[in-house]
Amino acid sequence: MFLAQVEGSTGGGLSFNVQQQLGQRSPFGWFGRFGFGGEEVSSGAAAQIGTGFVMQGPFKYLLLERTSNDLLGAGFVWSQPSATGKTVFHQNEYIAEVFHSIQFTPTLRLQPDFQFITNPAYNRDHDHAFVFQLQLVLAW
Repeated sequence: MFLAQVEGSTGGGLSFNVQQQLGQRSPFGWFGRFGFGGEEVSSGAAAQIGTGFVMQGPFKYLLLERTSNDLLGAGFVWSQPSATGKTVFHQNEYIAEVFHSIQFTPTLRLQPDFQFITNPAYNRDHDHAFVFQLQLVLAW
């Protein structure tokens, strides 16, 4: 459960995140996410469901042992927009995503991510969109 305040509006919601390794020594895993929340605090999504698979150390045996903490994954998301002041052009938004997490040091990761979006909720002019992001994550 969560309670949040965004630009003076307060609202709540509920979210679940489930992860499971597929076998005791398997490099494969599954994840599932579900959430819903108040339209004022949920970034434009009234409800969202996502699922996918990951592989830990996808290049472990091809390149270097260093890559054993890397992740390669693919996922699928369904999102339903909330009733905001924006005009909703598509009621059901779908996203296919491919991502890679490259562990450089114990505290530094580079995460490229590619998304193909069909029926972008707030876009009247297009039935699909492409998104690429490159995140540099520093944890200490």
